[in-house]
Amino acid sequence: MEKVRLWPEADVRPILSRGSPQTPPEHPLTIRRWRSRSFGISLVEVIACEAGSLGETNMPNRYEGGCHCGSVRYTCTGAPDLTFFCHCSDCQRTTGTPFSVELMISSDSFDVAGEMGTYTVVGDSGKPVHRHFCSQCGSGIYLEGNADPGFVFLKVGTLDDANWVKPDMHIYTKAKQPWIELGDALPRYEKAPEE
Repeated sequence: MEKVRLWPEADVRPILSRGSPQTPPEHPLTIRRWRSRSFGISLVEVIACEAGSLGETNMPNRYEGGCHCGSVRYTCTGAPDLTFFCHCSDCQRTTGTPFSVELMISSDSFDVAGEMGTYTVVGDSGKPVHRHFCSQCGSGIYLEGNADPGFVFLKVGTLDDANWVKPDMHIYTKAKQPWIELGDALPRYEKAPEE
């Protein structure tokens, strides 16, 4: 069964050179590279054709979620381009938590229904960021940024089942609360990552 996972290219050089102990030579890999329109970094898709090799996830083909009161529901049918912890001050304030976990997904694979409100701010890019929330209970669902056309950034906490989610990185760590300890080995960026 084919398994797929995305990483920033700089973080998979040992994999690309077949030097990772997690990727024995007997596990054939197909490597494809492309540039993320949103974060401006080169990404690598590692496709491993045997169980137990890199990239194994339990991501469903279709995943759903919604707001706290149930008035807003959504469906996604595409794999996320990236999944990340965002520590920016806007995410802290709009979620009431020290960080947000988000999926960057294609707008074409995202369908939402229900009455929503929108709050627009100017993002770090200098362009508008539109935060969409349930107009009944106030749950933040997703955001869209003019700097990232064709993508939505979905709040992981709104998924019906988020067990399959595997974050790729931490962003905006410059704004991270000092009492939050990052106990993982994920890449960390003071702002959005650059190539």
